[in-house]
Amino acid sequence: MTFELAAPRFLWLLTLVPLIWLAGSAGLRLPLRTWSTTSRLLLLLALVAGLAQPMLSRPATRTTMIYLVDASQSVSARALEAVARAIDTTNGSLRPDTSRILAFGGGVSAVTDTAALRQLATGPGAETLMGRISPERTNLEQALAAARAEIPASSNGRVMLFSDGRQTEGDALGAAERLAASRVPVFTRPMPVRDVGDTWIEELRVAPAPAAASITEIEVVVGSQVVQPAEVTVREASRVLARRRSDLVAGTTSVRLEVSFESPGPHLVEAAVEAGHDVVSENNTLAREVLVEPRPRLLYVQVGAGPAGAGLANPGEQTPGSAASGQSRAVPHALARAGFDITMARPEALPSRAEALDRWDVVLLNNVPRAALSTEAMSALSRWVEERGGGLLFAGGRAVFGAGVEVTQRGYRHTDLERILPVTFDRDDEPTVALVIVLDRSWSMNGTAMELSKSAAEGAANALAPSQMLGVLTFNDASNWDIPLGRVRESRPELHDAIGRIKASGPTAIFPALRNAYDALANVRVRAKHVILLSDGQSDPEDFEGLVRKMSAAHITVSTVALGPDADAALLRNLASWGGGRSYVVQDAQQIPEIFVTEARNAATPDDEDASNIVAAVRERVPFLESPVKLPALLGRNLVTRKPEAVEWVASQRGDPLLTTWPAGSGRTAMFAADLDGAWTRDWISWRGLGPLLDGTIRALAPRRAPATSLTISAGERVGSHAQVTMALEARDRDGGRDNELSPTVEVRSATARLGAFPLTQVSSGRYVAHVPADVTEPLFFSVAGATGAGASRILAEDPFAELRFRAPDASLLSAIARTTGGTFQPADADLTRAARTVGASRYPLAPWLFTLALLLWPGDILLRRFQR
Repeated sequence: MTFELAAPRFLWLLTLVPLIWLAGSAGLRLPLRTWSTTSRLLLLLALVAGLAQPMLSRPATRTTMIYLVDASQSVSARALEAVARAIDTTNGSLRPDTSRILAFGGGVSAVTDTAALRQLATGPGAETLMGRISPERTNLEQALAAARAEIPASSNGRVMLFSDGRQTEGDALGAAERLAASRVPVFTRPMPVRDVGDTWIEELRVAPAPAAASITEIEVVVGSQVVQPAEVTVREASRVLARRRSDLVAGTTSVRLEVSFESPGPHLVEAAVEAGHDVVSENNTLAREVLVEPRPRLLYVQVGAGPAGAGLANPGEQTPGSAASGQSRAVPHALARAGFDITMARPEALPSRAEALDRWDVVLLNNVPRAALSTEAMSALSRWVEERGGGLLFAGGRAVFGAGVEVTQRGYRHTDLERILPVTFDRDDEPTVALVIVLDRSWSMNGTAMELSKSAAEGAANALAPSQMLGVLTFNDASNWDIPLGRVRESRPELHDAIGRIKASGPTAIFPALRNAYDALANVRVRAKHVILLSDGQSDPEDFEGLVRKMSAAHITVSTVALGPDADAALLRNLASWGGGRSYVVQDAQQIPEIFVTEARNAATPDDEDASNIVAAVRERVPFLESPVKLPALLGRNLVTRKPEAVEWVASQRGDPLLTTWPAGSGRTAMFAADLDGAWTRDWISWRGLGPLLDGTIRALAPRRAPATSLTISAGERVGSHAQVTMALEARDRDGGRDNELSPTVEVRSATARLGAFPLTQVSSGRYVAHVPADVTEPLFFSVAGATGAGASRILAEDPFAELRFRAPDASLLSAIARTTGGTFQPADADLTRAARTVGASRYPLAPWLFTLALLLWPGDILLRRFQR
């Protein structure tokens, strides 16, 4: 038994009790004053307590079992017989105080008992009940809500759901969450679907946002209950878009076809299957709306694009002798086949005003030398991207190296173009090698070994080019950067004196020195990073393998030199093995200078990824590339540095950025650190993945400009063949702002007749809505009167035969419903007979009794006052 107050906010009225005590009995004699004050206090307490609505609750002891049975067209008659037996068994073992059977499809209806449930599929008189159930649909949300409504508040409720879990409308998980809030568990059991040896179209999938005139892949998922050959056809109206024969398996078979749409806007696409063994014909077709976007407009800029003296041209208008012949024509033609509306241009034809570039969505600069692009055109291009939302893809070969002295040699370093790109251009004299010499200077190295090691370090420095990087780190039980890691040309003036000051002292501790070398090299961006470690002694045990593995992951190689009989040759040999370097064991210190010079020269010319065989790999997941993907090798690339906020899609094996993108102002830019002419990308030009890679990249850069009119159509739940259709229009003016105070009208027609024109009402800024009931069993076509553009028309294509697509039960949905509510999927008898959670309660309101007491006390108070008089 529990006590609770439904409206405790009224308890503040109890603050009036002192006032009643002090002022309520003025003028009365003492005995009557006591009786009158007590009466009024009791009256006030009864009124306040009644307003607070006190309630006595007792946990419910009764159990109500609700059986929800899917009677839609997708389940078999034998399944209903099996469910009836299961209900009889459950009632016999659980013995609920009350049980109800609810059959459902698109609607819900009560079934008197299991005998009536058996008759639902086979017996006479089932037509009336089936009419109430609407078996051509499945609405699990409505069924679960009806089950909750059947559970009295004074009873503990459970729900047993028998279904194939294939909802055609509604939100079953949303209903499950509401049942969980009411603490009503749902136990679920899958029902088998009808098995009649049928074949059907299960699903029609289209790549998102296909462009007009592009090759688009459509995936038709065909379901079949038998193994057989079939022919799949995709058509638009009477025009066949694609046809393919395929061998079907029992289950689902994915058939991929390539199609092309000539114009932007909505297209009604229908997939059909023809098979030898097919029982139900209504499910052999499935129609879907495919919303085709206008062709993206691309300005493709490269030297020699078009006849001499020409400004702009199409991909086919290039002269055979120009630089745009051969492999360089492959990319523009591939992009044209992908649906891009391409204009070819020479660099000198680029406009010097940003607004003149609004004709295009994306500009692609392919290996354009800095000298060929005017400062005015480059400034206009950067303003167009940042201020007007344009997209830029920069592909660069040898022509885009960093700043030089002469204008004809000058690259794009420190230009407006570099400012908006996701990378900075490294100069051709940027360091490519960073070498750190880690030198033991403990007591045991004193004498000839120390002097020869110092000479060896100086010789290694002299073997490196002035632009490379060198650091000398010496150690005993502490480490010291005698020559901090930096350019050789910057440290060379002090190199001899700094090395000469190295003195031997103290014990040996290799690990801290090696860790310092790793810290210094980890963030250095060069092509090769190498460590030479020399020691003649022993070191305390540490996690050497873990450290060197980290160095290897950071593309740092380690070579070791073990000097003399006391050196830990085994440890140093392992360090070289883990670090991908070479191991030397020498007894004569005279060999050290030669080893150091050899290592320095080897570091300066690494052979794991030379400039003519650059291995590329995907760094970030690229949504328009199938994963996993193996990229071809490049024959060259530009050394660029990724800006901190940029996203690196593709990089070399050593971590050099190859394809990078980022937002630049209102637009987006991307950098491909190689050409698209075939000079560095010979294998890429013939790679079949280049088209999807460039297609996806350019589309990602294209601005997402809101159309002037954007019409969306949605249908509510069906009642018979009709549903309420909602038409919503987003209207914008020329500047992209919301357009208000319009009077738009939407014309609606079916395939055979015009259904009418319906005015839309403005409901918010730039948004107009109308609702109209319509027959949704056939496709409906909507268009905004007087508007043009791809967003001004839409098609509503509902699936009237969703129940006749006999796919396997959705065990994941049924399991999720049970899990959400605290029930069990495919419960055993023990699950059903376990004690139910206490959710119901018998409630006894006390407010009526308290108000009655107040009414009785009120006349008593009046009588006491009159008796005084």
